[in-house]
Amino acid sequence: MTFFLRCDRSDFVGYLSARASIDSHFVSNTIDWDDLRPEELVLAWKESPESHFSLPNAIVVKDGTLTDFNAWIGTYFRNIQPFSAQCRVLTREIANIAVNGGPTQWSRSNRSVDTALVIAESAAYSGRAFELTKLPFSAFERSLSYVMARAVRHYDITTLDQSGSLRTLESAWLQARELVREPQLSLSSDSVRFVWEVVLQSTNEGVRSRRRGDARLVDAVRRYKDKGQISKQDFFQCLQKNKRNEDIWKALDGSRENRVIALEEAGAILSRGTKSTLRQRAFVLGYIASRIQPGTFDHISLLFPFAEQLQESLLWFGVFAGLTNDTMVDDFAGGLGWLLRRELGRLSHWLERPSCDVSIDEFILCYTAGVKRPTFRNTSNGVLKIEVFPLVNTNVRWSQGQQEANVANRPDLKQGKLFEDLELRKGDVKRIAERMDEHSREFTRIQQDFISLLKRWQSG
Repeated sequence: MTFFLRCDRSDFVGYLSARASIDSHFVSNTIDWDDLRPEELVLAWKESPESHFSLPNAIVVKDGTLTDFNAWIGTYFRNIQPFSAQCRVLTREIANIAVNGGPTQWSRSNRSVDTALVIAESAAYSGRAFELTKLPFSAFERSLSYVMARAVRHYDITTLDQSGSLRTLESAWLQARELVREPQLSLSSDSVRFVWEVVLQSTNEGVRSRRRGDARLVDAVRRYKDKGQISKQDFFQCLQKNKRNEDIWKALDGSRENRVIALEEAGAILSRGTKSTLRQRAFVLGYIASRIQPGTFDHISLLFPFAEQLQESLLWFGVFAGLTNDTMVDDFAGGLGWLLRRELGRLSHWLERPSCDVSIDEFILCYTAGVKRPTFRNTSNGVLKIEVFPLVNTNVRWSQGQQEANVANRPDLKQGKLFEDLELRKGDVKRIAERMDEHSREFTRIQQDFISLLKRWQSG
């Protein structure tokens, strides 16, 4: 049951100052907040405030007054800061979405595509797949795909799209990074959102397509979900039809070694082209790489030589790996996918206490108010959790130490520089050894086939 109280700001100050229970005559179980005046609030509790004092779990304010309310509450109650870490403050519009939120059926029809996109995006940032095993979990929570995945697991996709919330999520995520001057990323947020929009459109026809050419990719992803592969027509809509490319298509049904060779040949071809075909070329390259060992991340490193030109190919690799019927994405990196599934699907209610350190709106206010680097009590050392949408958190690196601040103030520093060059070279050697092992196994198979054929020929 939910408990509501409609009041003005002065009544709210009196209530918090007195720390007293509320008379049951003033509390109701239903409320209409569509006609709120600028000074009015709706206080909401998950449990009744009638027997004892309890800070509201959420407060709903009139649309357009959120910044003013946050500034006001920060002035009156400096001892409850950040206030949004204790009580969720929502506009009427966002509150209407939050009230109707809850566990969705997303993962049932999309297998592990959301966890795969989180991993693929993180791989694109790190620059080497093997580094993913060394990244802390907070690094994956920091990705835009984590934010998107958390949202689609708790809110109806059509509602998110039609309300503009998908772009709100991206904008809030970018603002959080910009405020603390996080290092530049090698993969743009526009690329991440584009791939997510195609996946969402393939799931729900109510999601609108905003870019020319989206429809072909949406149809191809939908066919992959149904049949486990894209069609030949899908393939050659993105790649010129000639004998060389025909051989690449045929190689996808051949041995693993032939598929690796096909990827290398396709990468050389697809890395060149016009800007207008960039996304289609990345789509095809990601698909080809995913066919080497479908449903796994074992060969994502083979895309890195082409990633500078075709960054989105890494994301498409994740999409196809996650949508494979018998996907093993969840087992990657010692069960990283399982941990992501648990956290992304963790049940939440809009009237539960926030799990963040601050909301994005209050965080922005602290910086625009002239505070260069506000001081917050955060729950995790070196990380600040920011709620960018009800029940949806991201995080930024956060430290009062001078060394962290110096790193954050270097806009030329790429997130890919997470590890020493020696470690990167070790990873390169490891991948070369894996390639040599694959070649060796393929040679042994051919040798056995030849011996078998020779024996049959000698026997008559």
